[in-house]
Amino acid sequence: SIAAAQNAPDLVQKAFDERFPGASDVNWEKEIPRGWIAEFVWNSQNMKVNYTLNGVWVSSQTQIPQTEIPENVYATINSFYPDWKIVLATKIESGTGDPLYKAAIQKEMQLQEIILKSDGTLMMVGLK
Repeated sequence: SIAAAQNAPDLVQKAFDERFPGASDVNWEKEIPRGWIAEFVWNSQNMKVNYTLNGVWVSSQTQIPQTEIPENVYATINSFYPDWKIVLATKIESGTGDPLYKAAIQKEMQLQEIILKSDGTLMMVGLK
């Protein structure tokens, strides 16, 4: 569950400030029991980041333009969802190797969220 917006503890805030200097419009939420989530703008990009309760970085999600979606990822989306339109693309980094890519795709009134590896492997499909 997610608690109402509040300030992150100093330990988490310090880790955040070191990793994302100059971030603006920062909104913190406590994700119980796992840690803290911040949504913010950094280098003109909309971002979301997760930290553990004791300030260890877990992952970052960066909204990206469709032009930054890797060719393999784009090809898989077009292959599995030929009539769907990408409405939002996000790059997910977690420090465990290659980034993942999340795409919100739409066909008429249907909306789905899919996650792919950078080599184009489809990992997860979920309804929005």
